[in-house]
Amino acid sequence: MVKSIVAVILSDTNFTEKIVHGIVAKEKELVEPAIQDEKISELKNKITQLEASLTDQNLFVAKLENSVKVLKDKSNHLEQYGRLHYLRIHNVLEIQDENVPNIVMNLATQMKVELHSHSISVCYRTGQAKSGKPRQIIVKFCARSERNSILYGCSSLGSSNPVFISEDFTKLNMDMLIKAKNRLGSKNVFTRNGRIYEKQVKI
Repeated sequence: MVKSIVAVILSDTNFTEKIVHGIVAKEKELVEPAIQDEKISELKNKITQLEASLTDQNLFVAKLENSVKVLKDKSNHLEQYGRLHYLRIHNVLEIQDENVPNIVMNLATQMKVELHSHSISVCYRTGQAKSGKPRQIIVKFCARSERNSILYGCSSLGSSNPVFISEDFTKLNMDMLIKAKNRLGSKNVFTRNGRIYEKQVKI
């Protein structure tokens, strides 16, 4: 009797298909969460690995940037050191076929600073000529003491004289000097031997 009932039930394809679909659906309900959990775990592990790799790369980049900064600072220091015998002379009238070393010698005479022609190693105009504005004169002195005498003797020319003399700075240091003067005021900033200082206010 039971066998005949089972045979009848199994012969009904619609019924068996429903049972099979039901079993498969139930298996999916049980298996899919486990698969999803496993995938989520794998994704989390990958994210952790990527984050660790990114951290390592950031540290590497930071070390490289620091190394570049150190090299840049050293290069700037060496370049500035090489300019310690140089001065820049501004606002000296420029004429055709001029003798630039003689101009420097005449300035020294006006300052009452003793300077010999052999004290000048290099002397020339620099930069592009601009209408109404003379180019700067760069002078390299054989001795730093002679260079300093000219630099500090410039004040004796008087405030009415447009000529002024400055140290020859690297581009990096010149940018720093301009920023310092803009922030503190020109009168509160001075330079010495390629270094930039802020004047201490006495109270």
